[in-house]
Amino acid sequence: MKEKIRRLFSTLAACLLILTVMTPMVGASVLRSSDYFWSTSVLATPSGNGNLVVEIDVNATRTMKELGASKITIYEQQSTGRYSAVKIFTRDNTSSLITQNVAVAYARVSYKGVSGVNYYATAAFYAKDSNNTSETLYYDSNVATA
Repeated sequence: MKEKIRRLFSTLAACLLILTVMTPMVGASVLRSSDYFWSTSVLATPSGNGNLVVEIDVNATRTMKELGASKITIYEQQSTGRYSAVKIFTRDNTSSLITQNVAVAYARVSYKGVSGVNYYATAAFYAKDSNNTSETLYYDSNVATA
């Protein structure tokens, strides 16, 4: 009887350890995405009266010549349930999206939406190193109700 109990606890402990190690991270944050990106995060947050704030945070593996997001696209849920792009922020029309000669970058954009409607954003994270070699990664935010 003692042997069965010990074997049962050993099996349960092993299963718990495996589940703990193999459980993926949950959220809109990605760690060690590539040789350029250490971590990336895109977060959509309602700020009241139909307004939506999208924040991006990016940490590079080293100092980059350019770092941030080359584009942030806001998507709005339509009456059909599908999402359509309603606003595109680019490095050309939003200067704060790209920072130069840094290893950490943060940007924030605001969108005037419709109260009670669901939105999410896609960020095109961008890094360019001193050799002018670049990489772009795309990640979606959470869905937020404005």
